[in-house]
Amino acid sequence: METIKFLIVLGKAKTKEGYTALVAAANGGNIEVVKYFIKQGIDITYQNSAGYSALMIAAEKNDINITKLLVNNGANVNAKNYIGSTALMKAVENSRCQLNVVKFLVENNTDVNIPVANHF
Repeated sequence: METIKFLIVLGKAKTKEGYTALVAAANGGNIEVVKYFIKQGIDITYQNSAGYSALMIAAEKNDINITKLLVNNGANVNAKNYIGSTALMKAVENSRCQLNVVKFLVENNTDVNIPVANHF
């Protein structure tokens, strides 16, 4: 926990790719760390230079608990990355797509009419 507190003191430290410690926690499925960052006021809407947010990562990982936590604390369900993908699209793109993540995002005002990004 001392390392986490240190990252917060650094002021939203980012990797060279622009990922924050919050994104790393979401990527690793560490809900307790995500909760701690939210409590400390870390910007959960932050997107790196490629447009990826913690919510997109959680949805892509099909982590319903972190997805719910982020959305319930103000994450933008309609944010787009650099190619136009949203958290919903990232969840569906995963070969192990969990319908509970998709359903939750749709039930929480995700715009299902955003055109699908062209990856090719």
